[in-house]
Amino acid sequence: MVGMARGRVLSYVGVYAGLPNSRLDRAGSSARNKQIAAWNRTAVTVVTRPIRYPRGWPNVSQKPQEKGVDVKLAIDALMKSLTKQFEVAVIASADSDLEPLLTALLALKSRIATPDVEVIAWEGKPYTLRLKGTPLPEREVTTAAYQSIQDLTDYRA
Repeated sequence: MVGMARGRVLSYVGVYAGLPNSRLDRAGSSARNKQIAAWNRTAVTVVTRPIRYPRGWPNVSQKPQEKGVDVKLAIDALMKSLTKQFEVAVIASADSDLEPLLTALLALKSRIATPDVEVIAWEGKPYTLRLKGTPLPEREVTTAAYQSIQDLTDYRA
Protein backbone atom coordinates (compact mmCIF):
# COMPACT_ATOMS: atom_id res chain seq x y z
CA MET A 1 0.00 0.00 0.00
CA VAL A 2 1.22 3.49 -0.76
CA GLY A 3 1.56 5.51 2.39
CA MET A 4 3.18 8.64 3.74
CA ALA A 5 5.62 9.11 6.55
CA ARG A 6 4.06 10.22 9.80
CA GLY A 7 3.73 14.00 10.04
CA ARG A 8 3.61 14.58 6.29
CA VAL A 9 0.67 16.21 4.56
CA LEU A 10 -0.46 15.44 1.03
CA SER A 11 -0.29 18.86 -0.59
CA TYR A 12 -1.00 18.24 -4.26
CA VAL A 13 -2.45 15.54 -6.47
CA GLY A 14 -2.53 16.39 -10.14
CA VAL A 15 -4.17 14.40 -12.90
CA TYR A 16 -2.79 15.37 -16.29
CA ALA A 17 -4.95 14.22 -19.20
CA GLY A 18 -5.87 14.85 -22.80
CA LEU A 19 -9.15 16.60 -23.53
CA PRO A 20 -11.11 15.37 -26.56
CA ASN A 21 -12.49 17.93 -29.00
CA SER A 22 -16.27 18.14 -28.62
CA ARG A 23 -16.75 18.69 -32.37
CA LEU A 24 -14.58 15.75 -33.43
CA ASP A 25 -15.36 13.31 -30.62
CA ARG A 26 -18.63 14.21 -28.95
CA ALA A 27 -18.89 10.96 -26.94
CA GLY A 28 -15.25 11.06 -25.80
CA SER A 29 -15.52 14.72 -24.89
CA SER A 30 -18.70 14.16 -22.91
CA ALA A 31 -17.19 11.19 -21.06
CA ARG A 32 -13.98 13.07 -20.22
CA ASN A 33 -15.96 16.10 -18.99
CA LYS A 34 -18.02 13.84 -16.70
CA GLN A 35 -14.81 12.27 -15.42
CA ILE A 36 -13.25 15.70 -14.83
CA ALA A 37 -16.38 16.78 -12.94
CA ALA A 38 -15.99 13.72 -10.70
CA TRP A 39 -12.29 14.46 -10.13
CA ASN A 40 -13.13 18.10 -9.33
CA ARG A 41 -15.37 16.93 -6.47
CA THR A 42 -12.23 15.60 -4.78
CA ALA A 43 -8.96 17.25 -3.79
CA VAL A 44 -7.47 16.43 -7.22
CA THR A 45 -6.23 19.22 -9.47
CA VAL A 46 -7.14 18.40 -13.06
CA VAL A 47 -4.86 19.70 -15.80
CA THR A 48 -5.91 19.10 -19.39
CA ARG A 49 -4.39 19.67 -22.81
CA PRO A 50 -6.30 19.37 -26.09
CA ILE A 51 -5.98 16.09 -27.94
CA ARG A 52 -4.50 16.41 -31.42
CA TYR A 53 -6.45 14.70 -34.20
CA PRO A 54 -4.89 13.52 -37.46
CA ARG A 55 -6.07 15.21 -40.63
CA GLY A 56 -9.16 13.41 -41.95
CA TRP A 57 -10.00 11.82 -38.61
CA PRO A 58 -12.00 9.59 -38.01
CA ASN A 59 -11.64 8.30 -41.58
CA VAL A 60 -7.91 7.57 -41.26
CA SER A 61 -5.95 4.79 -39.58
CA GLN A 62 -3.98 7.12 -37.30
CA LYS A 63 -5.26 7.67 -33.79
CA PRO A 64 -5.66 10.96 -31.91
CA GLN A 65 -2.75 11.78 -29.59
CA GLU A 66 -2.35 13.50 -26.27
CA LYS A 67 0.11 16.32 -26.82
CA GLY A 68 1.74 18.50 -24.21
CA VAL A 69 0.39 16.59 -21.19
CA ASP A 70 3.82 15.31 -20.18
CA VAL A 71 5.40 18.72 -20.81
CA LYS A 72 2.82 20.44 -18.58
CA LEU A 73 3.36 17.86 -15.84
CA ALA A 74 7.13 18.38 -16.09
CA ILE A 75 6.84 22.17 -15.92
CA ASP A 76 4.51 22.01 -12.92
CA ALA A 77 6.75 19.52 -11.09
CA LEU A 78 9.83 21.67 -11.71
CA MET A 79 8.11 24.88 -10.62
CA LYS A 80 6.71 23.27 -7.48
CA SER A 81 10.16 21.84 -6.76
CA LEU A 82 11.94 25.18 -7.22
CA THR A 83 9.44 26.91 -4.95
CA LYS A 84 9.67 24.05 -2.43
CA GLN A 85 5.94 23.38 -2.39
CA PHE A 86 6.51 19.73 -1.41
CA GLU A 87 8.99 17.47 0.35
CA VAL A 88 8.68 14.51 -2.00
CA ALA A 89 7.57 14.40 -5.63
CA VAL A 90 5.93 11.07 -6.40
CA ILE A 91 5.56 10.58 -10.16
CA ALA A 92 3.12 7.93 -11.43
CA SER A 93 3.46 7.46 -15.17
CA ALA A 94 4.58 4.86 -17.66
CA ASP A 95 5.62 7.60 -20.10
CA SER A 96 9.36 7.40 -20.76
CA ASP A 97 9.17 11.00 -22.04
CA LEU A 98 9.28 11.99 -18.37
CA GLU A 99 12.82 10.67 -17.86
CA PRO A 100 14.26 14.19 -18.48
CA LEU A 101 11.98 15.47 -15.71
CA LEU A 102 13.42 12.96 -13.27
CA THR A 103 16.94 13.91 -14.36
CA ALA A 104 16.15 17.62 -13.86
CA LEU A 105 14.58 17.06 -10.44
CA LEU A 106 17.59 15.04 -9.30
CA ALA A 107 19.99 17.70 -10.64
CA LEU A 108 18.10 20.40 -8.75
CA LYS A 109 18.14 18.31 -5.60
CA SER A 110 21.92 17.96 -5.77
CA ARG A 111 22.41 21.71 -6.35
CA ILE A 112 19.81 23.48 -4.24
CA ALA A 113 18.40 20.80 -1.94
CA THR A 114 14.99 20.60 -3.56
CA PRO A 115 12.53 17.81 -2.67
CA ASP A 116 13.12 14.09 -3.04
CA VAL A 117 11.85 12.17 -6.06
CA GLU A 118 10.03 8.84 -5.91
CA VAL A 119 8.16 6.78 -8.48
CA ILE A 120 5.13 4.50 -8.33
CA ALA A 121 5.41 0.78 -9.10
CA TRP A 122 2.56 -1.69 -9.44
CA GLU A 123 2.76 -4.67 -7.12
CA GLY A 124 5.06 -7.32 -8.52
CA LYS A 125 5.95 -5.33 -11.65
CA PRO A 126 9.03 -3.24 -12.25
CA TYR A 127 8.47 0.45 -12.72
CA THR A 128 8.87 1.43 -16.36
CA LEU A 129 9.99 5.02 -15.82
CA ARG A 130 13.63 4.61 -14.85
CA LEU A 131 16.93 6.42 -15.09
CA LYS A 132 19.78 4.21 -16.20
CA GLY A 133 22.33 3.92 -13.40
CA THR A 134 20.24 6.00 -10.96
CA PRO A 135 18.05 4.04 -8.57
CA LEU A 136 14.94 5.89 -7.46
CA PRO A 137 12.83 5.05 -4.42
CA GLU A 138 9.68 3.21 -5.48
CA ARG A 139 6.29 3.35 -3.80
CA GLU A 140 4.54 0.08 -4.53
CA VAL A 141 0.81 0.15 -5.15
CA THR A 142 -0.61 -3.18 -4.06
CA THR A 143 -3.51 -4.83 -5.84
CA ALA A 144 -5.68 -4.24 -2.76
CA ALA A 145 -4.76 -0.54 -2.67
CA TYR A 146 -5.50 -0.14 -6.37
CA GLN A 147 -8.85 -1.91 -6.02
CA SER A 148 -9.78 0.38 -3.13
CA ILE A 149 -9.32 3.50 -5.27
CA GLN A 150 -10.04 2.36 -8.83
CA ASP A 151 -12.87 4.10 -10.63
CA LEU A 152 -15.14 1.66 -12.44
CA THR A 153 -17.58 4.36 -13.55
CA ASP A 154 -18.66 4.19 -17.20
CA TYR A 155 -18.51 7.89 -18.07
CA ARG A 156 -19.86 7.18 -21.56
CA ALA A 157 -23.26 6.25 -20.12
